[in-house]
Amino acid sequence: MNPARSLIPSAVLFAFALASSLAAQTAGNFTLDLTGATTAKVGYYPVRVELLTTRPEGVTKEPVYAGTPKYGIFHVGNGPRSTHFLALDEPAGGTWKIYVDLKGDGDLTSSGDGAWSAHRTGVREMYGINQYVVRASYGTPSQETSAGDYGVAIYHFVDRGLLFMYRETARRGTVMVDGQPHAALLAENDADGLYSKPLDEDGKPVSGVPSRPVWLLLDTNNDGKWSPPMDVRSPFKLGEKTYVADLAPDGSAITLAETTRQVPVPKTPAAKPLLTAGTPAPDFEAEAWGGGVIHLSDFKGKVVLLDFWATWCGPCQKSLPHIEQLYQVTKEQNVVVLGLCDWDDREAYAKWVPANQDHYHYALAFDPAGKATEKGIASAKYQVSGIPTTYLIDADGKVAATIVGYQDGDKRIEEALGKLGVSTAPSAPMTAELMARLIKFLHEQKDTDSMNAKLAQVLGLGDGRSNLPLKLVQSDVTGAEHSVGVPVDAESKDVLFIVKRGTVIEAYLTDRDCTLRGAAVLEGSSAHLVLNEQAEKKFQAEVRLFAGEALINLPPVPESETKSAK
Repeated sequence: MNPARSLIPSAVLFAFALASSLAAQTAGNFTLDLTGATTAKVGYYPVRVELLTTRPEGVTKEPVYAGTPKYGIFHVGNGPRSTHFLALDEPAGGTWKIYVDLKGDGDLTSSGDGAWSAHRTGVREMYGINQYVVRASYGTPSQETSAGDYGVAIYHFVDRGLLFMYRETARRGTVMVDGQPHAALLAENDADGLYSKPLDEDGKPVSGVPSRPVWLLLDTNNDGKWSPPMDVRSPFKLGEKTYVADLAPDGSAITLAETTRQVPVPKTPAAKPLLTAGTPAPDFEAEAWGGGVIHLSDFKGKVVLLDFWATWCGPCQKSLPHIEQLYQVTKEQNVVVLGLCDWDDREAYAKWVPANQDHYHYALAFDPAGKATEKGIASAKYQVSGIPTTYLIDADGKVAATIVGYQDGDKRIEEALGKLGVSTAPSAPMTAELMARLIKFLHEQKDTDSMNAKLAQVLGLGDGRSNLPLKLVQSDVTGAEHSVGVPVDAESKDVLFIVKRGTVIEAYLTDRDCTLRGAAVLEGSSAHLVLNEQAEKKFQAEVRLFAGEALINLPPVPESETKSAK
């Protein structure tokens, strides 16, 4: 039921802007919400960027490449400067980079040093997701009538040489309906910044150019929750009436008018809402990794964090370290974390798990429906229409919360767990004895260069001589005169201690009062170390480490040394 159906008049003018007034109707008076689609978590369609081996006409300036570049072209807007270029520099054995023409002037150096925000290895080796603000140009090929910023995100799957992008921007503003304001969101899904893409009565694009849906969402109850998206390229229903939309190309305004045209019959059923809090969570049977089957009912009496993901899903891969961190801090609190691979290929899953099992330690399972999306557990039982989606199920087997998508610093799962009495704070006091043992190891380290190189190798940062931002330094924050530590950044009170024993590196994160916040063991390509999303980009934010795993098998310290450290 849509409570606002009776409120919609025969013609409504929507002004999509940050202001609530309908007084101004020119595009220049309205601004985009650069991350509106992302923060609203409305999902997206990945848009493939074709890669070229020849330099496109229009590239005016390039960086110095270490290898042979590959180029891509994308468009944001329909004006004279709507064409943008990008270049991938992927030298064998070197550091891979991406350069983006941000202003639509062919300058590939405008995006900076070309660094990828992250590099994840495994069967689905992936670079990104990189976020950019580019210039959108509107008008005609010869005359620009308006321009503005537009947010896009780009990621790269290495195994198939595929480069994808999606839009982060949406139009956000206020809708006046019978004098009452309602929040509204307008989002396109071609990552091209264009909103006017009408379809004719046969469902074919009027322009002749295929397009993805243009979504209109309304906060009909004024409760901060969006209605299901409506595709405004074709006639659509509001209550008992049918409307057509006339949109400005840049999405700054849209006029709705009643029509006698028929609403097109969707080829696929409309997305169902997720199960609401208090609903009994449906039981299911999936293939447990390592053999056998797994049921939700196996965990009766426990809190279950059920995460739907896939090997091909870039945002899923980005969220998995966060799921692992939650597992590490909740595994002793009657909580089960289950990662259910859905909508995926069995072979891809069978390769992905062995390649990543050193990084992820919670239970994994595969939906036997495989790529049959409609029959999968996620779709058929839990009404999931996009991944990653996480269900939190309480000890009584009822849905406690649903979380769609994942963003940097996302704490929605932590907040939901807290309401169930589950702590997600990975802290423990560092005893004087443990600090003495740590200091003893730190004093034994001589070759800080090789330690830097090893840490860089584990983190995938190159050879460590130029790419490792966290350098080993001498510090006296523990009270010892020559403890080896790494301040996380210039202002942070946190210090990362590195201990090297043969091929093993042990890492400890403490504050200046010697309270242990986390620890990790690093060896070879296996690393139980996770940087938060900001640190992955800037390498100067808080370092988060899994608690407890490295605090074993440390040799004892003589009592005299322990006493001297207290």
